[in-house]
Amino acid sequence: MHTLAEPAPGALVNDSPAVAFDALLEMARSGAVVEALGHLVGALAEARARYSPEAWFRTIAQARAHPLRELLHRDPFTLRCYAKPRGYAADATALDYVLRARELTARQDEAASIIHHFTTHGQTARALCFRRDCLADEIDAAASHAEKPVRVFAAGCGHLRECDRVRSFGTGRIGKLVGFDMDAENLDGLRRDYPQLPIVAHQGSVRQLIEGKHLFGDMDLVYCSGLMESMSQSGASALARALFAMLRPGGTLLVTCFSTGLAEAGYLEAYMDWRMVYRTQSEALALVKELDADAVSSWTCSVSPESTLAVVRVTRRF
Repeated sequence: MHTLAEPAPGALVNDSPAVAFDALLEMARSGAVVEALGHLVGALAEARARYSPEAWFRTIAQARAHPLRELLHRDPFTLRCYAKPRGYAADATALDYVLRARELTARQDEAASIIHHFTTHGQTARALCFRRDCLADEIDAAASHAEKPVRVFAAGCGHLRECDRVRSFGTGRIGKLVGFDMDAENLDGLRRDYPQLPIVAHQGSVRQLIEGKHLFGDMDLVYCSGLMESMSQSGASALARALFAMLRPGGTLLVTCFSTGLAEAGYLEAYMDWRMVYRTQSEALALVKELDADAVSSWTCSVSPESTLAVVRVTRRF
């Protein structure tokens, strides 16, 4: 058991951030890596909640200038998001560290292995896995209820890891799944990883979807599970309207949003440079409240078990 003094609650808020980071780095180097990470996530969450935007940005700069960052960036998940080799954080390859998790070899770098396990099994990772499984369940539900093989549209599809969990592919109940993404490398990954599945990879932009320049329609299920994380409320609402227009009568639109309850948001912003638009449950539901009421049969909004992800479902009227 380590004997170092633990940083006091509120250390980043009440003391010099450098002093708090020094204590956390010393704690990690002593072997108490998990404890140090837990304190760090909590301290960053408190600072993010209490500081002004300007003070929070200064804290992020101090965090990145401190040697603790070098230790945390030995985790390939954290480093990949921060480095943004595709131009944006949390690309599909980065998310595969969570959605197709493999442990690092502790013999090579024990601290990195511990940090990697922490980040790929933490609150954010659990939300990502919940989202993947929720999408897979929605595809299976659509396939089981339809009279003929279903047509599915995935906006901002990434690597479509929900397909790893979909059971209906083996029953012939899925006629076509359109994977739509702006990143050509993501679509190459679909073709490589799912060559036998009825997946059609299509490259395009969010703007093109909103402007109706891609004529997709008659879909049984349309879902968007990441695109809205970087969009304003008005832009996300416009995208929801465009996606809803793709549905056949009786079809379902599903939208997911990260919630304001994500305690790891401070860590994501400071060390992964992963910034999202977090929404309350009412803000998530508001994304679809502007849809034509006469065309909507029902809408619901539920949350993940840890209240870190909101899931909005809208059914088009027959």
